[in-house]
Order: sequence, then C-alpha cells, then structure tokens
Amino acid sequence: MSSIRNVAVVDATGSIGRRAIPALLDAKFAVAVVTYTSEGKSFPPQVRVAVTDFSPESLHEVLTGQDAVLCVLGHAVCDRHIDDTKGPNDVAEYHAILGKKAQAQNLLEELAKENSDFTWTSFWNGPLLDRANSGNERFTAMSISKIGKPMAAVVKHPEETKKQFVRLSALTTSQRAILTALERLTDTKWDTTTVSIEEARREGKIKLQNGDYKGANVGFLVAQLYEDRARRSVLDGADNELLEVEPEELDDVIRKALAWV
Repeated sequence: MSSIRNVAVVDATGSIGRRAIPALLDAKFAVAVVTYTSEGKSFPPQVRVAVTDFSPESLHEVLTGQDAVLCVLGHAVCDRHIDDTKGPNDVAEYHAILGKKAQAQNLLEELAKENSDFTWTSFWNGPLLDRANSGNERFTAMSISKIGKPMAAVVKHPEETKKQFVRLSALTTSQRAILTALERLTDTKWDTTTVSIEEARREGKIKLQNGDYKGANVGFLVAQLYEDRARRSVLDGADNELLEVEPEELDDVIRKALAWV
C-alpha cells in the first residue's frame, strides 16, 4: 500500500494536469491544485485549491504537508516529485532547446542525493503524431486521455518507481501506418507533404536564430522522433503492467480523433 496520501498537482488546467486529477481522485488520494489564481477555473469540490505566487516562501507554505508533487518544480517541501519528461533527447539541437527541462531533471537527482526521503519519477511515454521523412519510422505513443491513470499508479507504487524513468507504451505505430488507417477509415485519399529530416533541422535552426523557440522546437522534435532507422522513439513499455497502462488500437484512436472534427 502506498505511503503517499496527499498529492499536489501543478498546472492542473493544462492538457496533462486535468487528466491526472480524475485518476488521482479515483485512486482515493487527497488532491490539491497549486495555481497562480483560482479565478475562472473549475475543479471537483473535493479538490483543495492552493493559490501561490511561486516564490520559495509561498511554495514552502502551500506544499508543506504534501507527500507528492505532480509538476516540474524545484523548490518543494514534499517527499515525491513526478515529472512529465516525455522521452530521451538524442538530437543535439533538441536537447539544447530543452535545457530547462534537463536542468530540472538534474536538480531532482541532486535533491534525491542530498535528502534520502526525497524521490522522483519521470515519464517516457512517447510522442504525439506528426508526419515527416519517409513516415516508416516506428514510434511509441499514447492518447493524452490515457495518461492520468499511469500517473496515479506511480503514486500508488512509490517504491517500485522511485528515482527512475518509467517507460510506457500504449501502442507502437508509424506515420505511414496512421495515414493508411486514416484513408481506410475515411474512404478518402489524403493529400500529404513529406518533410525531410534535414529540412526540418535546417528550418529549426533558422527559427531559433530568429527567436522563434516554439517553431524551432517543432523542427528539432521532428528530427528527434522521425529520423529513419534511428529508433529513438520506440519504448519497450517495461512498466506498463505496474502502471496500469491500457493498450490502445490505432483504429480506435483515429476514430476518436475523427469524431472531434
């Protein structure tokens, strides 16, 4: 049984945070949301809202008594930190642009060395879906709607997951397989544009030089994930059973996506 009872969620209105809250509540954890302001935000009635300016003093106050924090946060008075790292960063430009994430991971490891009661877990759960290069490079992926349950499972299994990257794999596919499924399910021939990895990296460098960090990140991310035969993006899903990962079928994912448009 987990020794963790109280869980604080930072960025609870983000795409990942708002999926984590229902899963944590279903697992019977006491959930607190850490946020700049509660105005215009709605949470389940059993969730406690802690407003902070994110200064060290304010964080000390709102996080004291919490057993785990689900966020990217350095100064936390808690025993467990769960990070949302999404995968290994092998492309040099992509690694460089994610410098703050790397710094956060390094800080977590240093804090764990200094304090034996502090532990961390980071997620490797694969990329989102785009199309580049030949489209044949396979990658591990997961629907964002499914990410909450594994996060709650980490909190339920703190000893088994402490101080490590957990590997999740709901399905393994490729861009070309997705295109084939889309054309079959829609009975339509789709017009596509293929972008080479070299072109994506070149565009990323230009955008980075012009201060467009978001655009640069897209170019470098394409190189990181979809370079043919690099196999950077296939995870073995070694922690699937422990973290209650639900296997997904590509056709089911695509049907849901098509229902939104």
